[in-house]
Amino acid sequence: MGAEGIQVEQLDLLLDRESLYNLRPVHGFMILVKHKPEAISYTLNDTINNHIYFSNQVVHDAYAMHALLNILLNCTTTIDIGKELNHFKQFTHDFPPALKGLALTNSHVLKQVYNSLSSSSINQHDKDIYHSISYVKSGSHLWELDGLKRNPLKLGLCNDNNWLDIAQMEISKKCEMYSKQHLPVSIWAVVEDKRLVLQRKLIGKDYLKKEIESKLDYYQPEWRTTMDFTRWEEEYRHAMNNERNKRGQILFTKLLQNYCPSFDQLPSEEQTSVKSVLNTKQEDIMDTWLQIQDDSLRLFECLGFEDEKQELYEKNHLQRQHDYMPFIQSYIQALYEEGHLQHLITNS
Repeated sequence: MGAEGIQVEQLDLLLDRESLYNLRPVHGFMILVKHKPEAISYTLNDTINNHIYFSNQVVHDAYAMHALLNILLNCTTTIDIGKELNHFKQFTHDFPPALKGLALTNSHVLKQVYNSLSSSSINQHDKDIYHSISYVKSGSHLWELDGLKRNPLKLGLCNDNNWLDIAQMEISKKCEMYSKQHLPVSIWAVVEDKRLVLQRKLIGKDYLKKEIESKLDYYQPEWRTTMDFTRWEEEYRHAMNNERNKRGQILFTKLLQNYCPSFDQLPSEEQTSVKSVLNTKQEDIMDTWLQIQDDSLRLFECLGFEDEKQELYEKNHLQRQHDYMPFIQSYIQALYEEGHLQHLITNS
């Protein structure tokens, strides 16, 4: 849809605080509930809430896109949503929620995106129906954007430090309610592209490594000539030969060309956090250097894993788009003509 630097991650239904905080930066959450939603009465005269973008789930086919847009269009200060979505938001700004929902289904650009992600072999009547609910922090409040309600719901006060805790509590309560009704539910988070997050962390680790080595060169000039240093470097190089680590290193180098090329390009709060590590006591500085080496290996591995995931997503996307029916028909026809079809049917 043109939004840059984000990805969507499915979460475990048993939300825990540590897992949520490891996802940061988080832009919002989505709950998708598998059931046939009850019909609700929409009206084009509903009150427009200009503090938050909210649209009704008028057509149920595009439930995931609907939930995603209710997050993206409320995060335009933290996400580059691109030209098309910016235009769509401005065009529908003064529409009531129901009309916003209808505009989504009538947008040529969004219909193209939806069709490109839909399997051509799935019968329209066989598609599952879902009810989507989004959660975002806007201003100083957490909001619930339920597409089957007439208006957004303000859940409570929050800030950048505690909104994930409040969202966890609200989402857990909602999932528990659906569980008691035996309705299948899944939770998704809209987060910053993890490859970019990991690349920035590696930039910070590289900066720390060089700064600590500079200190060691000054205070312990002979430190590089020790047996331990030689062994540590050999172990590090050996670990970097791991296929996933090598993949992560290649991606890291590629990202340097287009994204964050140096420590000076990191956000100021990230620079401050990294520099605080340099206050390590002199007697602990070698341990800190070793920890940075270990952290870097783990980050390269994570970066390689994220690259593998993206490659798998692209393959799945191509497979989902492909129409296998002509191949299946030709294969069955060939089996029939070669005299194998009846035998396979009989023995099946």
